[in-house]
Amino acid sequence: MKFTRKTLALIIAVILCAAIFAACGSKPADGDSLEPELIKAGTVIVGISPDYPPYESINPDTGDIEGFDVDMMNEIAAHMSLEVEFREMAFDMIISALQTGLIDIGVSAFTYSSDRDVLFSTPYLESEQVVVVNADSKITSPEQLADKRIGTQLGTTGEAEAQDKFPGAAFSSMSDYNMIFGALQSGAVDAVVADGPVARNYAAANDSFIILEPALIDEENHIIVKNGNDKLLEAVNSAIDKFVASGKYMEFQYKWGISGE
Repeated sequence: MKFTRKTLALIIAVILCAAIFAACGSKPADGDSLEPELIKAGTVIVGISPDYPPYESINPDTGDIEGFDVDMMNEIAAHMSLEVEFREMAFDMIISALQTGLIDIGVSAFTYSSDRDVLFSTPYLESEQVVVVNADSKITSPEQLADKRIGTQLGTTGEAEAQDKFPGAAFSSMSDYNMIFGALQSGAVDAVVADGPVARNYAAANDSFIILEPALIDEENHIIVKNGNDKLLEAVNSAIDKFVASGKYMEFQYKWGISGE
């Protein structure tokens, strides 16, 4: 079949219009659609407290941040078509940094609390708060902490739970878990309340620590997002679902000893 020049021009015009409409109607990349809720275009800025092994800590040889949350966040950001920028800060400063716009999200094994004025992602790990004592301690169960000296991390649900269960105890709340476990080892406190994976990490590195049974409370870990950033939360949740369904999820748990096995 032969076409006149006029017919060919019309066909080309139709094809071009179809291409334009298809481009206009295509879904933008997640990173592009999230830009109004991000501090820096194409990047998610993550507040992290690197004193929380195996979730996050500083590698003593390289000086780099490493841990389960770090590996997870790199995977999640890739699913969101974003780069990652980590900003180190004390755990009890992360929520205020989020609320004042210094970071986009917080990732430091956060557990849900209604007192925290933030949005919580779907959970990505199960956890618990446990009690750690020195191996030669006469304390053999959490019930014996009623009048003891307890070390906790500032701003954590472990701190709140311990204060609620043992109102007569003397509390030493600090920002850095290295200092808290140092206080336990030196005898400045009688016990420490910490997340299960964190407690197991410190106990594995120092055989002078033992973990008491049962756990104080069972919890789940979440990523936190500033109130109002609903699109960012939706993208984070979608990325968490993809990460949990991937082989990397269990790979990272075994890599960092999160599974407890």
